[in-house]
Formats: sequence, C-alpha cells, structure tokens
Amino acid sequence: MRKCPLCAFDVAVTYMKPSAWNNRHGIELKKCKECEFIFSAASLCDYVSVENKHEQRSRADLMKFAQQQKLPALVNEIVKKSQLKDGKVLDFGAGVGLASLCLQEKGFTTYAIEASQSFLEAHKKLEIASAQSLDSLQVQKNSFDLIIFKDVLEHVDNPIDLLQELLSYLKPSGYLYIRVPNVYHYRFHWSIDTKSHINHFSPKKLMNLLHENKMKKIDFIGVYDVSTTVGKVYNFIFWKARHLIPLYHQISLLYQKK
Repeated sequence: MRKCPLCAFDVAVTYMKPSAWNNRHGIELKKCKECEFIFSAASLCDYVSVENKHEQRSRADLMKFAQQQKLPALVNEIVKKSQLKDGKVLDFGAGVGLASLCLQEKGFTTYAIEASQSFLEAHKKLEIASAQSLDSLQVQKNSFDLIIFKDVLEHVDNPIDLLQELLSYLKPSGYLYIRVPNVYHYRFHWSIDTKSHINHFSPKKLMNLLHENKMKKIDFIGVYDVSTTVGKVYNFIFWKARHLIPLYHQISLLYQKK
C-alpha cells in the first residue's frame, strides 16, 4: 500500500472502490487524511519496457501523425503565450518525440527525457538529443527556456521530488507547460485509468503545488487532441467555462518561473 506521494502520510480513506463501475483496472483510489491528495493504492507500471509502436515511421510520417494529434496547435499556443521566439526546450516524458519535432520545426533546440529504451532508440534516428534521466542528459541547471511536461506527473511515484528537480533546470523567468488528468472529471468519465495513472490531481492541488515551487500561472492552454464525438461535445460545453468550474477532463496550464 502506497503512502501519500505528496505528504508521505500513511493514513488514507477510500476515494474510489476497486468495484466502481468506471474503475478500469480495479485498483483502489485513496484519499490522504492529512492533505486530501488522491492516489492509486498500487504502482504497477514499468515504463522502461514500453514498446514504440511508431518504430518504422520516418520523420515526415511522424509529423503527419503529429498533425492528426493536433500537436502543432498545442505548440503554437504555448509559443504564442510564452512569447518565446527561439531557445532551448526540454521535452520530459517525450514518448516518440512528437512535441520535440514540432518545436524543432519552429526553430527551437530540443532535448528529451524518456524512460522507454525503445523510444530512446527511435530518437537517435530522428536526431532528437535524449536520455533516460536528467543526470545522464548532461545539461546544466537553469538552462532551459521552456519545459514540456505533458501527461507525465500522474505516472510517477515521487511527483514532488521530480517536479522540484525538473524546475531546477528551468531558467529564471522560463516557462513550464504542464498537463495532467483532472480528478474532478472522474464522476463523468466511463473508464478511469487507475493503473498507469497513480497520482490524481485537482486543479487546486496542482496549482498550489506549482505556487509552492515559486511558479506563477500565465494561462490555460487548449486541449486539442479530442477525437471522440462524446469528447468533442464535452469539450464544447466545458472548455469555455474552464475558469469558472473545475470539471474539464484535463488540467492544461502554462506557468512561469518567478
């Protein structure tokens, strides 16, 4: 049984039962009695051995796939709201490297961190400088203008330690783009990932964590990769009200280092 990954308190109550109708993996969600953070009771995923399903794709093919995933639109909004013209970017949890490729197209110098050995091998062919950890990347702290931290913090055992380490590599006044699932949306969702998503953030909890680490909010960033009809309807209804109600399915934010 995991302790709370935010405050290490070891007393928690059930937030979602394993038998809940929308609990995809039957893993109990716990709520810390000290800080009220919600987390999965078990951590079972091995990201090092995750296979790259895009191994045979060329750079041109991957850019077409990035277009389908609406990654250029996401990158364009981040660049516009940060007002960065160029600079050094860290893509943390890069996967196949789609965000890195989109940023390279805009003239940025990119570096990637990725746990999966299969993805790291693909990065070599794509000419993406990458490594399995920040230490092995061999870059100095306070050196990145922008860090992309998309769909990662929900997966890690030590979210506070990782976030603090990551921010130490960001320049003063540098920018962080972060995206995680929104736990408040779970009551509407038909299939909650309780296995690979082991940390479950509310907007308030995430914003407080960033504020405590001397980051200031710049703005919300659009969620573009909505593909299903139900998702598009939900997106149409709730995205416009994202400032008023914490029910949107993703928390997608741009922050700046103070």
